[in-house]
Amino acid sequence: MKKLWNLTGSVRLTFWLLLIISLTLAGGSYSIRFSPQIFKPLNTGFLQDWYRNYGQENLSAVWWVILLLALLGMLSINTAVCVINRLSALWKTRKQMTAFVLYHRITPSLAHICFFVMLIGHFLSLTTGVHQSIPLYPGSSFSLTGEINGEIIDHSCERYSEPAIIRGFLKQCSVTLKLRDKETLVKQINFLDTFSRHGFAFHLGMDKKSASPNLKLSVKRDPGVPLIVSGFTVLILLMMCYYLLMGRANK
Repeated sequence: MKKLWNLTGSVRLTFWLLLIISLTLAGGSYSIRFSPQIFKPLNTGFLQDWYRNYGQENLSAVWWVILLLALLGMLSINTAVCVINRLSALWKTRKQMTAFVLYHRITPSLAHICFFVMLIGHFLSLTTGVHQSIPLYPGSSFSLTGEINGEIIDHSCERYSEPAIIRGFLKQCSVTLKLRDKETLVKQINFLDTFSRHGFAFHLGMDKKSASPNLKLSVKRDPGVPLIVSGFTVLILLMMCYYLLMGRANK
C-alpha cells in the first residue's frame, strides 16, 4: 500500500501525466477540425448529455476527450497525494521554523489546493446546473426550474444607417422580458449585456448572423462559478503575500 501511495504521489508521474495531457490536447485540437459539428454542442450543453447524444456514436472522433478526462482525474489524485505528503512533512517540523518560514513553505501547497478547487468548479460547470436556450417569440413563456416564470414581451434589432459602407449592418438587438417569482420584473437585455437574478444569468445571442437574425435567450445557472472565483481570488492573495514576505522568510 505504501509503494502505491508513493507511486501515486511521485513527481515523475506528474511529469508524464502533464506530458501526455499536452499531447492529448494537441491531438484533440487538430482532430476537431475534421468534425466540428460533433463538438459544437459542448458550448451549449452538459458533458454527459453531449456524450450520450454525440460521443457514443462517434468514439473515433471523441476518444481524446475521454482520455483527457481520465488523465485529469489521475493528475488530480496525484496532486492531492503530493499536497498531503508535503503538508504532513511541514506539520511535523513546524516547531523548528518561524511562522513566516512556515507560511512561505506551505504556500505552494495551498496554491495547489486552490487549483484543485478551481478544477472541481470547472467540472461542476460542465456537468451540473441549468443551461437553457429560449427562442424569442413575442408572447411565449418559459420556466426556470419552477423558481422563475418568464414571458417574452418583445424583441427588436437596430441597423446602421450611416456611414454608407456599413449601412444595413446589424448594430444592436434587444429583448424585453417579464419575470415573475415573488415579484414581477420587466427587464430589457441587449447584446453583450449580462443580467442576473436568483443565480440565473441571462444573455442575448443569435444562432447565426443573417439578414433576419435568429435571436435566442441563453439562461444559465452555474454552480461551479463560486468555486472558480473563490479559488482564483485566494490563489492571487496567497501569491501576493508569498512574494511580499519572501525576503523576510529567507532571513
